[in-house]
Amino acid sequence: MTARARYGILIAGLVLLGGLLAVAMLAREGTRQTTTGAGEDEIRTVAVFTGPHQPRPSKPGSLVRVQLKHGQLPAEESPGIVVSDEDCAPDARGVSHCRNRIRLANGEQLEVTHSHEMREVPCLAPGEQVMVRPA
Repeated sequence: MTARARYGILIAGLVLLGGLLAVAMLAREGTRQTTTGAGEDEIRTVAVFTGPHQPRPSKPGSLVRVQLKHGQLPAEESPGIVVSDEDCAPDARGVSHCRNRIRLANGEQLEVTHSHEMREVPCLAPGEQVMVRPA
């Protein structure tokens, strides 16, 4: 294979990768603005699972189901504020497994994984007020 052919393959690969990243970013931004599920003034309830297995993905009209990764879950329901929303690229089945941090009223922070289909249930958005409770 000539140097020119290798260069052409490299350029084609970079263009393809750039295109895939652009599509992923546009898809994420488009779904982030969707208001499927909770209304803007509605406070969603986050049910925190602590077992070894990931809970089923959240569904519209139900509790937001998350898996606790780090932090101390309060014994009773507590208000919280979503601090972050990261790593939301969907898997092969179209389910996103977003990493979120939630600051509770007592100052503690939880790190959780929120599995959901973005077209059905919006991400937990930074600044969003939620009610957090054990599942």
